[in-house]
Amino acid sequence: MLAAALRIIRADLRARPLNAFLTGLVVAFAVGALVVTLHGRATLDAPYDRLFDATNGAHVTVVASDTATLRRIAGERGVIASEGPRPIIGVPVNGRADGIGLIGLPRTRARIEDPLILEGRRIRGRGEVVLARGWAREHGVRLGATIVAGDRPLKVVGIGSTAGSNDGGWADPADVLGLATSDRRVRYGIALRLADPGAAQAFARRVERDGVRTLDWRTQRAQLTDDARRLLTILQTTTLLALLAAGFTLATAISGRVLASRRQVGLLRAIGLTPAQVTGVLVAHYLVLAALAAPFGLAAGAVIAGRLSAAEADSLGAPAYGAPSVALLGGSLLIALLVVAAATALPAWRAGRLPAQAALAIGRGATSGRASRVAGIARRLHLPVVVGLGAKDAFAQRGRTALTISSLALAAALVATAMGFEATMDRLGSDSALRAQPYELRVESALPPAQVDRLLERTPEVTAVARIREIVLTAGDKTEIHARVLDGPLAAFPYAIPDGRAARAPGEVTLGRGALDALHARVGDDVTLQVAGHPVALHVVGRHVEPDDDGRGAVTALASLPPGAAKLDDPYWGVRLAKGADPVAVAGALRLEGNGRIAVARPIESLRLNLLTTLGLAIRERERDYAVLASVGATPRQVRATVVAGGAALAVPAALLGLPLGAWIFMLVIGATDPADGPDVRTLPAWWWYPLAVAGAIVLAAALSALAARGAVRIRPAPALRAE
Repeated sequence: MLAAALRIIRADLRARPLNAFLTGLVVAFAVGALVVTLHGRATLDAPYDRLFDATNGAHVTVVASDTATLRRIAGERGVIASEGPRPIIGVPVNGRADGIGLIGLPRTRARIEDPLILEGRRIRGRGEVVLARGWAREHGVRLGATIVAGDRPLKVVGIGSTAGSNDGGWADPADVLGLATSDRRVRYGIALRLADPGAAQAFARRVERDGVRTLDWRTQRAQLTDDARRLLTILQTTTLLALLAAGFTLATAISGRVLASRRQVGLLRAIGLTPAQVTGVLVAHYLVLAALAAPFGLAAGAVIAGRLSAAEADSLGAPAYGAPSVALLGGSLLIALLVVAAATALPAWRAGRLPAQAALAIGRGATSGRASRVAGIARRLHLPVVVGLGAKDAFAQRGRTALTISSLALAAALVATAMGFEATMDRLGSDSALRAQPYELRVESALPPAQVDRLLERTPEVTAVARIREIVLTAGDKTEIHARVLDGPLAAFPYAIPDGRAARAPGEVTLGRGALDALHARVGDDVTLQVAGHPVALHVVGRHVEPDDDGRGAVTALASLPPGAAKLDDPYWGVRLAKGADPVAVAGALRLEGNGRIAVARPIESLRLNLLTTLGLAIRERERDYAVLASVGATPRQVRATVVAGGAALAVPAALLGLPLGAWIFMLVIGATDPADGPDVRTLPAWWWYPLAVAGAIVLAAALSALAARGAVRIRPAPALRAE
């Protein structure tokens, strides 16, 4: 029995090489898609933690003007290891006002906060520099280039990343010290590991004072994790749709081939095979075909997944996840084989239960005693005859038609979802207020606040400045609300307000969606919160878009809080720039003016085979019909038009169903996975993109149908009809 089944399989593969090739291509594509999507999901899982582990990151980084202070802090209770002090300096680069911050890096591997080299190598001596990934991208500097830092040329030998903050790169300590001048002083940094990593923020607050700047690991982790979370939301949604589309594609291609093989099923029944044996032969047939095609999909998927993984990790400055594991490859193969078996077994069992005579009759071609409804609609619309014939043939097999339209609709939904994500990211990139950062630059400094104020005042591009503190307010039930407290002109910093209005005066506050829910409040209510043991009465005038802390945020004026509240947190500065000002150039100039004691940051900127296979199977199944068309005088162009019309007829309902489905899925996923600000920032593309997408789907279907039509045109009437 097994030998007979193998002979049947081999004969069928030889007799129908094109159909076998197309089906194998679908299997390979589905397996490759599984590998890519599953591996991409793993890549974006905890990127900061991988980077922190790879660099043995610091729980707290401390910067001061003298090494004695840093050594004293390294001896504080709770510190279990330290690295440094390392020299730090800010200098102009390439003769421009823009600057770069350089850290002295030992030539041997550091125990703590050792940069991960993403490209190139470590420095080996003087005259070399490793640039931070973000700085290199922002300034368009590539590996092998030479930059002039101050008056010193440095060759870029590497691009790297660390879990901590970095304003530029790493150079030989001697080069860093040699860049010091009378008006450009060197500062020093030390990296600390704590016995209790969770106490990093408290430790940083304890040692921070005038002239001492600290950075704790949780702040950096929140920022990178936030970026990864958004990428992961996009990937999870597209992964689900891609997996469903791949499953429908396999089911359509294989069940369609089984339906088109009913004549062969009749022959198997005629020679004595039972329904179970027929099902077994056909399942074995397609499992063998899948096993032959799957290695190509696995290989291609592994290569593509590795490259995409490296690109995704590189965009976050994190280490690559590595090549897909054997377990992932094996799981993808197993899933594909199960889908193949399921897609084959059901139609094969139904066909195998037919009597031999009935199966042979069905195999002669689709016939019906009723006129085609699709053809009738085409006639009533006065469409050309070839259009009606093509649409009739495309909808001849209801089961296969439903599968085809479903898989194409999922592909259209995937496109619509991607369009929604793209529109949303464009909106976020163009409006920093949606990130609760309504300013062009964020400035942090260890300088006295009044000195930073004066520096910003004499910068001509700056139009408005506010000191911003992040202070925790508590409700009576101990609910914490993380407030952004502004000391400056509130009207100059327009937070995104979907409901109500912005806070304009002391005593007014806007709350995030999560804060309103937690306090059971609405716009227009009065709420009483505690700060430093003092009650504070605030009037809720609006709801702002709050992306952090699950939306449990507030925006109010410093004057709304008791006088001692300013001592609860050191400020950073939100800086608005004049229209047309270059944020990169202004940031570089501020770094230089601050002599390495100012950190400046900017807010966040920012399925063919299935259709072809189905049409190919329809042509095989309709050989007799195309032969009849040719025998009564249909030209090759008319036969081709019939096939193209059938493909377009499948694309239209798929696009009309899939595009709204994708838009709905996008809105649902964003709202469910990001309840804090997702409902406020999710954005659909302009309405005219959707008719363009429908038109594009029809054009693509017609183009692919034209490829399949070549087989119909080559059918010779006499041999095809003689076989009947």
